Amino acid sequence: MPTLQWSFRPSAAVVLTVILSVSTLSAQTKTAPRPARPATATAPPVVLIEAMDFAFKVPATAPAGLVTVRLKNTGKSLHHAQLARMNPGQTLADFMTQIRKQPGSVNWRESEGGPTSAIGGQVLEVQMILAPGTYAVWCWIPSSDGSPHYMKGMYSKLEVTGAAVSRSPVPKGDVKVTLSDYDYAISNPPATGIQTWRFENLGPQSHEVTLVKLTRGKTALDVVKWYEDGQRGDAPGRMVGGTSSIAPGRAVTSKFDLGPGEYALLCFTPEHLKGTGK
Repeated sequence: MPTLQWSFRPSAAVVLTVILSVSTLSAQTKTAPRPARPATATAPPVVLIEAMDFAFKVPATAPAGLVTVRLKNTGKSLHHAQLARMNPGQTLADFMTQIRKQPGSVNWRESEGGPTSAIGGQVLEVQMILAPGTYAVWCWIPSSDGSPHYMKGMYSKLEVTGAAVSRSPVPKGDVKVTLSDYDYAISNPPATGIQTWRFENLGPQSHEVTLVKLTRGKTALDVVKWYEDGQRGDAPGRMVGGTSSIAPGRAVTSKFDLGPGEYALLCFTPEHLKGTGK
């Protein structure tokens, strides 16, 4: 059975390392089962966001309800897409002014998530519920000079239109990862192969999840250092996907195709980077 290793780096990020060794790939750890999908089921609409160095190309509108948010990174730098529903009457300019002053989530109405940590040329997706409203889309990944990408102009706006919908349509997934302050809990051992992971935030604060397949001999803390240093040099692992920050009570899903190896789950939400260890 895969083993779980927990650690925490003060002033950095919550770290969970999931180990799947080649020797454990037995009958119990075959490719994750895929639930049968009703014949009448239709794929949710796709909201395509293109990330560049340093700007977003975002559609003007998106439908309310369950959607697939797809991030296509055509730049050379690491990028993600953070979606947050702004307060009524709030303009994008006002929103970004507040973010520059204080990056914490007190400045917006709902933190809904989005695809996280795509390397150049990578395409990542999450399925998520979008409520009607005006959303800010931005990237807070730090550059090599220490400034977050939104300081270089990497932000945009998205209008979500339609009637309010229930949040229940988010798929259950094959593996459930529960986010809390400051832990990850995994419902069952991850399997190799194609599977859907459901990320659900049960804590009182916003949290995110970045899944990284570690390079042999590298650790989760190597990834943290590489990230905080502006991603200089070769990455100590391959970014697999996950979700940017989601508010308490929110859930999103991501689909992965996992092989054996060592994986790290990391949270880089800015207001948590100065937390204390445990």
